[in-house]
Amino acid sequence: METKKFSIKNIPSILYGSDSDKLYLTVHGRYSNKEETESFAHVATSRSYQVLSFDLPEHGERKMDPYKCSVQNGVHDIDVIYSNIKSIYKSIHLQKNSGAM
Repeated sequence: METKKFSIKNIPSILYGSDSDKLYLTVHGRYSNKEETESFAHVATSRSYQVLSFDLPEHGERKMDPYKCSVQNGVHDIDVIYSNIKSIYKSIHLQKNSGAM
């Protein structure tokens, strides 16, 4: 499966799958990171979707950042990501992934 790591406005992100006009934007759970969505990505990419995941504040590559994990900051980050991808895809679905407990 094709995988690309990059940042969107300083938000560490990962994109799974080949070029497509369909995307799942995934949000990982507490104590998790953007890579936790890989299992879901295997299923979605087999159905011609791309899967984009990012690290929430205080998670993954952002563990040491002073930007706190809160509902407001999480919503802000989703808005930043969405604003940067909405013109690229015809179909965008939001998916919550809670692999860690």
